[in-house]
Amino acid sequence: TNTNTNTNTNTNTNTNTNTNASTKTKIATSPRPDESKTLKSPEVPPKKTSWADIARSTPDTPTNPILKAQSLQGQQKRPAITQQTVTVSPSYNTGKDKDEDNVRKPRAMRARRTGSPPKMECLNDIVKDLSSSLKSAKFFVIKSYSEDDVHKSIKYSIWASTDTGNKRLDRAYRENSGKGPIYLFFSVNGSGQFCGIAEMVSPLDFTKSSGCWNEDKWNGQFSVKWRMIKDVPNNQLRHIRLTNNENKPVTNSRDTQEVLYNPGCEFIKVFQPYPTKTSILDDFEYYNECEEEEKRRREQKSAESSEGR
Repeated sequence: TNTNTNTNTNTNTNTNTNTNASTKTKIATSPRPDESKTLKSPEVPPKKTSWADIARSTPDTPTNPILKAQSLQGQQKRPAITQQTVTVSPSYNTGKDKDEDNVRKPRAMRARRTGSPPKMECLNDIVKDLSSSLKSAKFFVIKSYSEDDVHKSIKYSIWASTDTGNKRLDRAYRENSGKGPIYLFFSVNGSGQFCGIAEMVSPLDFTKSSGCWNEDKWNGQFSVKWRMIKDVPNNQLRHIRLTNNENKPVTNSRDTQEVLYNPGCEFIKVFQPYPTKTSILDDFEYYNECEEEEKRRREQKSAESSEGR
């Protein structure tokens, strides 16, 4: 009994001693944190990323399976998009056409219609054919700031331009007197069309000034007879080029730009038979009301100025 006890005791003691020794050996051989060498990677400057690179690198669908499943689930819940047909009223336009409509006033805001023109003495000179009166004729483009002034030109059979334009037209009229007529192709700035043809029937009177114009900066005046009044869009006339104006289309002309004989005859050849359904005559009553309102405003302003004195 004593022998076994001693043997076990010795065995346990030896085992414990060996275990402790091995543990101490492992601890002694393992490197300390402060003694270990850390490998530093070379510093690389951050790459500049543009929004285009981000867009190209972004996948259409998430790569994460959970996010991808959520995305597909969300797409299934979205209602199907049905194609709708939008009907645009013929009396309403957008974009550039809308700006042109603002120049053409009421007739551009309603459906196309035909109607009898107002009965006025000034319309007695309207003709259907100018072909027989084009011999030795001269032609000029007239650009007006507003249709209000064109309305007054038709109503009172007069016109006035800038000082330079007046001199140019007066010189042409005197040089061509007794040879042929002077035809004026009228267009309003920004309207996208020509609105009529008038004939100059008197030289310039630089001593007269009419107070009827939309602005009070026009000096002098001359008489006109309106021969044709209709709306003809620029796209019908854009092919007519002016060699005396850098070969530009007649639709790109400035005020009192002369149109040479051949392109002038071509202009009338296109303008005359064009089957338009609208003209400034459709809005004549509207412009009459505007004129009366402007007269009242000027009279009131004049009365206030007199009282202030």
